[in-house]
Amino acid sequence: MKTKEFLSQLKIAKAVIPSNSVLPILDSFCFIDGNVIGTDIEHWAIVETEIKKDFLVDAKIFLNVVKTIKTKELSIELSEDERHVLIKPIGVSQVFKLKTNNLDDFPKIPECETPVGKLTQKDAFNISNAIPALSDDLRRPGLAKVFVSKEYCATDAHVMVWGKIEGKIKKPILVTKKIAKLLKGEYLVYNDAAWVGLRSKGYTLMFRDEELKFPNYRAIIPKEHNILLTCDKKEFSQATAAVLTCCSSTTRQGVITLEEDGETMLINSKDLDFENEMSVEIPARYEVKSGRFKIGFNFNRMKRALSMIKDDTLKIKLSEENRAIVINDKVLIMPISISD
Repeated sequence: MKTKEFLSQLKIAKAVIPSNSVLPILDSFCFIDGNVIGTDIEHWAIVETEIKKDFLVDAKIFLNVVKTIKTKELSIELSEDERHVLIKPIGVSQVFKLKTNNLDDFPKIPECETPVGKLTQKDAFNISNAIPALSDDLRRPGLAKVFVSKEYCATDAHVMVWGKIEGKIKKPILVTKKIAKLLKGEYLVYNDAAWVGLRSKGYTLMFRDEELKFPNYRAIIPKEHNILLTCDKKEFSQATAAVLTCCSSTTRQGVITLEEDGETMLINSKDLDFENEMSVEIPARYEVKSGRFKIGFNFNRMKRALSMIKDDTLKIKLSEENRAIVINDKVLIMPISISD
C-alpha cells in the first residue's frame, strides 16, 4: 500500500484517540474488517484501509513507525503466532516488529445507519471554521459544540458565528470540537439512538447525540444599527494585535473610537498597573451622526472573532456602546464596559 495514503488514514483515526486515557485499551488502533478504528468512547473514527488482517496495536508507536518510513510503499503482516505486527517498507531491508494486544478487549463499535441528511463541502468548512467561538466552560456543555440545523451556530456567550447550511438535516445536531476539526469534504449524516454518524469517502466519524440545550442565538443579534463601518481586515487585524500587547492582562480591554470625520478609526489600550499604553489609527469609512462614538472589547475575543472571517474587507454594524456588534453579517462580539 502507499505509505503517504496510509499515513493520512492513520491520522484521522488517531485524532479521536485520547492523549491521556484512563483506559489503556483506548490508546490503540483497532484494525478490523479492512478498517482502522480509533475511539475515546465518545467519538469514533472508522477509516477504510487495504489491510485485511485483524489486530490491535499501540496507536502512538504504530503511527510514529509509519512516519519514519521514507519509501513510497509498505506492507503490513502478522507474525505466525499473531502476537506481533510486521511493518515492512518496500524496497529496503527493514522490518518493524510491534506487539499486538487482545482484540477482544476493544470496545464494541456503535451502530448508526439511519440517514437523516447531508452536509456540503462548504457546510463542513463553516462548521470547522466556527471552532474559535466554542466555549471551554464545563458548566455549559452545550456551548462547547457547534449547533447544526437549517443554520450552524457556535458561541461562548461572548463571541458568536452563524450562517446558512446548504445541505439538509432532518434533526438538529451538536457537533463536538474534536469532530469539527476533522471535517473536510461532503458528508452523509446518520442518526441512530444515541449516535450521530458523518460518512464521507473512505471514512466515517461518529459521536454521541446528546440532548443538550442550545440558546436562542437569533434573539441576541441586533436587528438595527446606527453606524456601518468599513475597513480593511488586514489593517484592522494588525492594529488589534499591536494594541493587544499593551492591554491589561486581566481585562484585555481595548477601545475603538470613531470621530465625526468618518475617515479614521482609533484603536487604543492601557495597562494601568504597568503604565503601558498603545494607540493605532487606521483608515475607515463610516458616519457618526452625533459626536464621538467609543466602544470597548476584550481584544482576545476580538482576535478570535476576526480569525473566523475570511473576507478582505470588514463591514461592522454598530448601534450602542453596550450592544453587540456584527461583522460581515456572520460574526457577533459582545462589548465590555470601558474602565479608565
